[in-house]
Amino acid sequence: MPQPGRVMLNRVNGQRLIFRRTAAQTRGRILEVEISYPPGGRRPPDHVHPEQETTLELLEGALRVRLDGSLREVAAGEVLVLQAGARHAAWNPGTAPARGVWLTYPALDTESLLETMWALGHTQRRNRGGLPELLQAAVLLRAHRREIQLAWRSRIVQRAVLIALASLGRGLGYGTYRAYEFEPADR
Repeated sequence: MPQPGRVMLNRVNGQRLIFRRTAAQTRGRILEVEISYPPGGRRPPDHVHPEQETTLELLEGALRVRLDGSLREVAAGEVLVLQAGARHAAWNPGTAPARGVWLTYPALDTESLLETMWALGHTQRRNRGGLPELLQAAVLLRAHRREIQLAWRSRIVQRAVLIALASLGRGLGYGTYRAYEFEPADR
């Protein structure tokens, strides 16, 4: 379980995550994290958070956001609100770093999702874009289907494919990873 002020560094894509308020602190109501986006980032796949609303306050730099099919820039000082189920992706294609604060509510099991994503990057088990390989992604998406889903048009097809691939992935030893070697924040 992450503690406030702890840092996770993804060595593959350079993203840095600091837990500000954890689910345990807020009784599951909110998860608050600060995230840095290094320059030159790739666009992640469009996805949705089916049961969670999220807000992003950008503290410095700029991000490109694809929201329900439309591209827009979010600059320092702006706040982006994503309703539950909003199709989106956020990344930093620019030349300067960006940093923001994400609030996710309710927290659900987002901490485990983030820990697994960063642990995979920490151990170099993600591609250059920061995404896990297919079977690992299927296990992760199936385990965290309340927190995140790919923005495929057919949820039925996605569910069927993920059930099959996640079953195969778990059989081959893929899982979620709560254990992470945290590095102290250098604030």
